[in-house]
Amino acid sequence: MDDQHDRERASGEADRGEADQREGARGPASPEPLTGALPPPPGRLLARVEEVLEVRLPAAYREFLARGNGGRPRAEHYVDGTTGALGRVAAFLPLAPGAPDSVFEALERHGERLPPGTLPIARDPAGNLLLLAVGEPWSGEVLLWNAADEPEEDAEGNVTWTNVHAVAADFAELLRRFVAD
Repeated sequence: MDDQHDRERASGEADRGEADQREGARGPASPEPLTGALPPPPGRLLARVEEVLEVRLPAAYREFLARGNGGRPRAEHYVDGTTGALGRVAAFLPLAPGAPDSVFEALERHGERLPPGTLPIARDPAGNLLLLAVGEPWSGEVLLWNAADEPEEDAEGNVTWTNVHAVAADFAELLRRFVAD
């Protein structure tokens, strides 16, 4: 009986060890403060974006924008909630019309390739985007969009978005998933 208990305990330790290895045994960290952040977007801009999208932006994202509107994160790595792999954010995109590397520029460049009801909020070094889902079917989730792949269609011609997966249940969870570099 003791041997079985030892094996189960060792197995549990091995499982935790594998998780630590996937996460690089890094402790939690905050992406804030952001380097190069712009001033918070004016309330009227937030209201206009919400009007156009016909949604209310999540409170955690609105609060984040009030603290730092775009910029490079202090801690760049996060643990992907689906794969357990480390992801990287090169920059959060500012909500600022005309600003380089902004939410609006990403929408202009990639809009037709992005799932409907999503808002680009960050990019990684390879040009992939983190999207905030503001509409169905992923409402509230943070998604990783792979820029190198195209979505696929099923037999009925419906887009399956095989180049997108959830990395966090919501924006607040994404911020909690950042780990020390």
